[in-house]
Amino acid sequence: MIKFPVAAIDELTGYPVSKHGRFLDPSDDYEWAVGSQLSPFTDPYGHMHFAVGDKDAVFMDYATFACARGEFIILDSVYDGESSSYIGNFEYHVLPVNTSQQITAAINDANDLCIRALNTVNRHNTRGHNQDSLYFARYVASKLCPHEFENITDRMLRLGGARVSTAFNKVLLRK
Repeated sequence: MIKFPVAAIDELTGYPVSKHGRFLDPSDDYEWAVGSQLSPFTDPYGHMHFAVGDKDAVFMDYATFACARGEFIILDSVYDGESSSYIGNFEYHVLPVNTSQQITAAINDANDLCIRALNTVNRHNTRGHNQDSLYFARYVASKLCPHEFENITDRMLRLGGARVSTAFNKVLLRK
């Protein structure tokens, strides 16, 4: 995995960040300092586990971490425009997930990210990626609210269905 130099320390979390504001994983080097090389928490283009699109696609990744101020989630995405030969950042969000409202907001943000990705690429190939366009949002929801997704397999999350939609809508719409 690519490593980036630590440019600063995030004031809210105390975690190292790169010059582009990406959170870096300090578990690489417990004696890190500004200037140290650390890996980012997320690598959507490296893993390519979550995808929306066809030839042009948005790849997504997430990570959770804890600090003195609580739990946070990173939602990261990269646009791969094969038709335009462009690869670049799409969206990057760091959100607290300590309360029910914050968890719901993070799940809504993941859902909105999938929708914005689909609107950007205009087409999704479910067979090509072995997932529908909301898989990332449902997967994040299943990790933040595992009790709502009991007995729902990863394959079910990938392709949706009535049970998955019921569980997802329950966490998406709660207050």
